[in-house]
Amino acid sequence: AVDNILCIKCRDCVDVCPENLFMSPPTPIGEKRKLDFIDPENKCTQCGLCVDICPTNALKIKSKKNIT
Repeated sequence: AVDNILCIKCRDCVDVCPENLFMSPPTPIGEKRKLDFIDPENKCTQCGLCVDICPTNALKIKSKKNIT
């Protein structure tokens, strides 16, 4: 999960994610950079790299639900 108030859109999570779950489309000059997730619930391996690299602690890993 991302806290959009804390997120500064630095793209560190985009660069470090081995599953490429983050997307930062090109942003026109003068507009705020956008950061989107690409289906994180299904592809996230919960490696924690994005959480570790986030300079503002804006990212948290949600536990996957156990399906039995």
